Amino acid sequence: QELIWDIILGETKLFDFAIYIEVVADTEQELNEATERVVDSLSTANAEAVPLEKRQVESQDALGPLGDDSIKSTQLMQETAIGTMFPFIEPVITDPEGIFYGFDATDTPVILDRYELSSYSKAIAGTMGSGKTFAEKHEMYHRLMMDPEIEMLVLDPLADFVDFANDLGGQVIRFGGDNTVNPLEIQRGIDDAVDDPFKKKLRSVMELFRIHFSAVAEQSLSKEQEGILRRAVRLAYLQYGITEETATHENTSPTIKDLLDILAEIADGGLPSEFLELHEDANNERVWPEIDQLETRFRDGDEQYAYQLLLGLEAFQKGGENDNLTGRTNVELDNRLVVIDMSMFADTGQAPLFMHVMFDWIYQRAASDHDRRTQVTIDEAHYLLRREATTDMIDLFIRHSRHFNTAITLISQTVDEFVAQSDDQTKEAAEKARNVYNLCDIKQIFHHESVSNKMIDFHDLTPSEQTFLTTAQTGEDGGYSEFLLEVNEWSKPLALHVNDYEVSVLDDDLDPWEYLAENRYIDADDAGFLAAEDRLDEYEIPESVLEEVDLDEIDKEPETDEAVVEHADRERADVETEYHERDVSETVEANQGATAAADEGAEEPHEEAVEESRAEAAEDRGDDLSTITGVGETYAGYLADAGVETVGELAVADIESLSEETSIPLTLLDEWADAASTMCEPAIASGDASSTTEVTTDADD
Repeated sequence: QELIWDIILGETKLFDFAIYIEVVADTEQELNEATERVVDSLSTANAEAVPLEKRQVESQDALGPLGDDSIKSTQLMQETAIGTMFPFIEPVITDPEGIFYGFDATDTPVILDRYELSSYSKAIAGTMGSGKTFAEKHEMYHRLMMDPEIEMLVLDPLADFVDFANDLGGQVIRFGGDNTVNPLEIQRGIDDAVDDPFKKKLRSVMELFRIHFSAVAEQSLSKEQEGILRRAVRLAYLQYGITEETATHENTSPTIKDLLDILAEIADGGLPSEFLELHEDANNERVWPEIDQLETRFRDGDEQYAYQLLLGLEAFQKGGENDNLTGRTNVELDNRLVVIDMSMFADTGQAPLFMHVMFDWIYQRAASDHDRRTQVTIDEAHYLLRREATTDMIDLFIRHSRHFNTAITLISQTVDEFVAQSDDQTKEAAEKARNVYNLCDIKQIFHHESVSNKMIDFHDLTPSEQTFLTTAQTGEDGGYSEFLLEVNEWSKPLALHVNDYEVSVLDDDLDPWEYLAENRYIDADDAGFLAAEDRLDEYEIPESVLEEVDLDEIDKEPETDEAVVEHADRERADVETEYHERDVSETVEANQGATAAADEGAEEPHEEAVEESRAEAAEDRGDDLSTITGVGETYAGYLADAGVETVGELAVADIESLSEETSIPLTLLDEWADAASTMCEPAIASGDASSTTEVTTDADD
């Protein structure tokens, strides 16, 4: 009915529309098979294709550029629908410094640079096994290779990124040991002129304790308890001279232990003026008036509330499950890829607490150090999105991400966790989570078991897109994954395909080193070289390769030049003695000839005779190349393919040409050629004509 009125009012037009597909093949059988494939492909899209019989000439006219359609197998179609048939209405996405996201329906690669968008942030949603974590690792892996300065931080509640970090030589920080982060630490950041960092920090600290009491202690703070706690937090900062003035934020920060000590004094009936001892950083004239003003708020009965707070904060005492948050920060980030593993809290109910603390810590780090790009990935982001205050912090982070030069990726199970209100979420928190999702310019939506109305409304999903999301290929079930990529105003289905080596790097169940060994990209020669250089510990060479190396034969201790010469002489002597004995007669003749020439007054240099003798000896040397230190079976095979199979052939070979042909480094070939020449060098007798013609071998020396 609406279409009819649009036509009557002239708001749309109808056109005769037809699609003709030409199938070309070399034989009739191939033509029939190709035609069948086309018909089957169209049928999967609910389109019926009818082969034209005995109308080839007319069909060629219809396919021609003039559009003379004599077949006229048309149907009426509205102009907007026809517009979707043109493949060139969507531009190809190939950002110069972008990352490969996948192939679209036409097998065109989509290469996207998130740093070219107004917001650097991205949201990923999909069921378990859909490929969302794999896709994020894929982007991180390629970004690390492209940008040598970028820093990547991952909040990992389920340890999904730990193996990935280990494979790439990254840093994994695990809580539960000696690692400590101070939630009260305040840093001076670049947003000081825009926001009040002190008030922002106070809100973060108060939210930390609300999370603790609601999620761990299974109770909420009363207004009286929250008031006492807020005053105690303020006193802890004032004790170290920290106020709203940003210059004071360079002072030493208080810790939760300082806060607990203050609560204990209040529980004993003490007043701040009686028990508070200011830190050396504090400005007494500036701080004491604020302390006195806070003291006027204390009332009878505050002791009881302070005592209740102490009982509820037992987990932060020494030996408690949260004592990793009680001391000063001792975590050092010394790697471009850092994964913060919080999996030990996954089943304890403390994950939201530690996620909040670490996100706040990362936020401050990004705000205070913006000289290089930072990429923050938050897995299981729903832990943070359920609470209004934490969502506010994410919202602020995303809005200021361009100032911080920081990109944020939020990963969750479903789109509804961003756009729909959950049972344990307030209406305000749900609205803020929706705003956060809306701020992400990139959205990757992987396989969903179902598509909710909230999800349909937010993304304005078409029926075909809804079907795609519920039938999308999952990485767990196949060799690739499919997802709907939405970037601002456009969206398209993509398929992410990666090569076998990347799979071994990105998949937790695979080992990239085993892949390299199985495909002979690394072998015993490489392991032997690393062992000789005393660098074997720097790499995770598989045992299958190490078993082929006799490590006992490799001297890892550095040798002096004299020791190297002596070792080489001994090694040569064992191999060459038999050849010297075999060549004695030839060598004697050469020496006698040289001596006779000298007696006759010839001025030909002695070196020429040596060179001639060396060349003759080299041609006769037929021992295997593997007798040269460093030439294993692999390199010997490369040399053999180039026509060099013996020591003698290597001694007289053109090293530069050989390097180009075999791709063996020129420095290695120079060393081996020198060794080969030395092995081929004949012993030249010296002295006058009457001297003995006995040949002295290296062994005799």
